Amino acid sequence: MKAKIVGFRGSYRDPDYRNVLIRLIDADPYKSKVIGRKVRLKINEKTWINGKIIRFHGNNGVLVARFERGIPPFTLGWEVEVK
Repeated sequence: MKAKIVGFRGSYRDPDYRNVLIRLIDADPYKSKVIGRKVRLKINEKTWINGKIIRFHGNNGVLVARFERGIPPFTLGWEVEVK
């Protein structure tokens, strides 16, 4: 499955780059059991950042994923891989 990064948790002045808001592409998160699944973000050819989906965020199908380390802010809008 693929997902898209739509934002970061935290305030405008102090965002948390480790907790990321993602939205699944072409899948319903309520029907597919996605809580607890692994998430991978590809930065370049050799660099991957791993994470895990931990909870829902609101009622519109947005999920919260926590990564091992903070991801760069320029990755907003990038696709991630959900296993």
